[in-house]
Amino acid sequence: MNVGLYPDLGIKTMKKSEYPKPLVIGAGRMHALDIDLMSAETEETAELMSNVVNDMTKSHFKSITCEQIDDNLNSKKPCFIYFGDVADIEGGEMDELNMVASFDNFNNPFEPMDFHINSDKECKKKHGFAAD
Repeated sequence: MNVGLYPDLGIKTMKKSEYPKPLVIGAGRMHALDIDLMSAETEETAELMSNVVNDMTKSHFKSITCEQIDDNLNSKKPCFIYFGDVADIEGGEMDELNMVASFDNFNNPFEPMDFHINSDKECKKKHGFAAD
């Protein structure tokens, strides 16, 4: 919107109680930004907003080696490991897993589950799955 053409719609002309509540909306996700739009510095506000957008839109899956899987199993910390190609979860047939991981991360901020991916077929076999 061009605030120059519509100055009365700009934030600076509003009372603080009328400020819009900024939201970031993604596929099946919505996150309110708790940012005071008038008191924060522009760069600081932009950085906060970009961090939230990045968190909502990035892949929540981190690569994990076979050795790290064994360490994870021994630690008994809950985690999800996808054995397959990165392309499967980034726009492929298992893309919905990113939504599941994102949902878990935003709804369990204190104890989010770790989401991992391993594309090593030998590691997949080692852990009892068919290598395809």
